[in-house]
Amino acid sequence: MAENNQQQPAISAPQPRGRGKGRPFVKGRSGNPGGRPKGVAYVREEAQRESERCIARLVELRDQTENLAVARAAACDILDRAVGRPPQAVTGEGGEGPIIVEIVKLTEPKP
Repeated sequence: MAENNQQQPAISAPQPRGRGKGRPFVKGRSGNPGGRPKGVAYVREEAQRESERCIARLVELRDQTENLAVARAAACDILDRAVGRPPQAVTGEGGEGPIIVEIVKLTEPKP
């Protein structure tokens, strides 16, 4: 068996638990002092400006008759944005019943 030459990290004293659940920061101090990046808002604004044209284009693609696969995809995209995507069923093996997850904690036997 090969020897492990790596040193084990030193075990330090337990650290204080902090400010408690839901209060990780000192009162009056933000956890994100820089705020939200400016680029995120800019991209969202640009996309919202273009959304009316994009929906109009999807309607054009839906109404064309040359390629039915494109028409169907455009119709689905319009519906997804209007009412949301349909819920996805989660099933176990064979497509029946719920998925069962078993969590097992493995420990080494004590000498």
